[in-house]
Amino acid sequence: MCARNADGTPKVLDDVWISYRTGSEEMPAGVGKLTAGFGSRKDPTQDGGKIGPEFTFGIYMEKLLGEPILIIKAAWGGKSIHTDFRPPSADVYQS
Repeated sequence: MCARNADGTPKVLDDVWISYRTGSEEMPAGVGKLTAGFGSRKDPTQDGGKIGPEFTFGIYMEKLLGEPILIIKAAWGGKSIHTDFRPPSADVYQS
């Protein structure tokens, strides 16, 4: 499956939905059919112009499963993949 339509616009995946909370009272959540633009949004109702890993993940899950999918996007601020999510086999980070 290609991520773009014949005219070059990003595909909208009809069987893959995404939902996420922003943590803000003013803009509480983003939800919709998965397409490009959910990667980084200052306003959850507007296309952020970026593609995050959820788009490729959704494309392949739709292709492999062939059934409706809901992606619940979650993130924790102030965390580093390099430091906070190191596997035990990597040992303690030495600064």
